[in-house]
Amino acid sequence: MNTRVWVTFGFCAAMVTSLFLAGCATLNKNECQTVDWEQLGLQNGQSGEPQTYIAEHQKACSQYKIPVDQVKWDAGWQKGIRNYCTPQNGLAAGQRGRTDGSMCPADQMQQFSYYAQIGGRVYSAQSQLDSARSELDQISNDIKIEKDRARRADLWHRRDEVRMRMQDAQDALYVAQRQADEAYADLMRKGPPTR
Repeated sequence: MNTRVWVTFGFCAAMVTSLFLAGCATLNKNECQTVDWEQLGLQNGQSGEPQTYIAEHQKACSQYKIPVDQVKWDAGWQKGIRNYCTPQNGLAAGQRGRTDGSMCPADQMQQFSYYAQIGGRVYSAQSQLDSARSELDQISNDIKIEKDRARRADLWHRRDEVRMRMQDAQDALYVAQRQADEAYADLMRKGPPTR
C-alpha cells in the first residue's frame, strides 16, 4: 500500500476513534462550562439514573479540568428521582427490562419495585419468545441445507422442541401482558400519586 492510503486510513481511524470517545462522554467542554447542574440532576433523576451517575459527568468534565457542582446536581436529582419512582414508571421500566428500584427513595421503593416486577414479567416472556423465534429460524435454515439424514432428523426433533418452547413463551407473554394491563388499569383508577 502506498503512503497516501496509509495516511488516509490513519486519519479515518483517528476520526472514528474520536467520534466514538466523544459519544461516550455525557457532556462536552461547552456543556461542562455552561450546564445548569440542578437542571441536569433533575433530568437524570427523571430518567431513572442512579445517584452514582454523577460520576459519569465528573469523568467527562475532568477531561477539561472543569469541576462538577455536585451539591446542585444532587438537589436536582433528589427531585427528579421522586418523579421517576412512580408505580406507572415502575410498570413501564419493567417492560423495558429495568426492574431495579434501589435508586428510589425509601417511601417509593416498594411500590415502584412491585410494579416493575409486573412489567419485568412482560419483558422476560417477550425475550424468551424472541429467543425461541430466532432459534427456530436458525434450525429451519439448517434443515434446508443439511444433507445427512440422521442430522436432519435431529434438527426436526429440535425444531419440535423449540416450537413447544415458543408456545409456552407466547402463553407466558399473554398472561404477563394481561397482568400488566390490569395493573395499569388499577393505577389509572387510583389516579396520580399524591405526595
